[in-house]
Amino acid sequence: MAEVIWLTRHGSRQDFVDPNWSKTAQRVHDPPLSDEGVVQARQLADRLSREAIGRLFSSPFLRCIQTAEAVAARLNLPIHVEYGFSEWLNPDWFSSEPEILTFDRLCAEFPAVDPHYVSRVRPVYPETGEGVLRRTAEAAIGIAETYEGELLFVGHGATIYGSLVGLLGHNFDELRNRLGPIHYCCLFKLIRQNDGWMIDLQADTSHLSAGKGGERFY
Repeated sequence: MAEVIWLTRHGSRQDFVDPNWSKTAQRVHDPPLSDEGVVQARQLADRLSREAIGRLFSSPFLRCIQTAEAVAARLNLPIHVEYGFSEWLNPDWFSSEPEILTFDRLCAEFPAVDPHYVSRVRPVYPETGEGVLRRTAEAAIGIAETYEGELLFVGHGATIYGSLVGLLGHNFDELRNRLGPIHYCCLFKLIRQNDGWMIDLQADTSHLSAGKGGERFY
């Protein structure tokens, strides 16, 4: 079983800094990192380069894959694409299931993606808030019980909250009041303690030079 789990959110996204981006985008609900997000991802990679992370799992959304790619290059790790860490498929945000790159396209465009990893969980559109937390918790617990050493999960605000709900056994309202916003490329570190987990590092952004941003909790 895993002994340490790191959690992070993707970097700043292009559609939030450029309102005109979606007018010409091929996949309007799968934005890439902004220029600032690329810098944040590199700073995240620099911060994690001194850690003993042995496996990296990422949401399939482009902004997460790009964030994970920066870390994977620095740590010389493959990227395991875990659909259980996908964005919340909230019908208030998406009128239908959002279009993202297929797994084959991800493998072709991002050489670090492991073509052999099989995702543990698949989201189903539409999702309630309880549904996304339950789905993410299932993925986090399953991965934590399967792989050893130190693991990194790269995802969304919901990935962090759902993972914490599942691993710590706390309810969402308790966590939201305790943690506050989940900023871009912030870091959480969980350490296994006896039969449970404890937070050793919480929403740390000290590795970022500027522009934490992204104060949505999902």
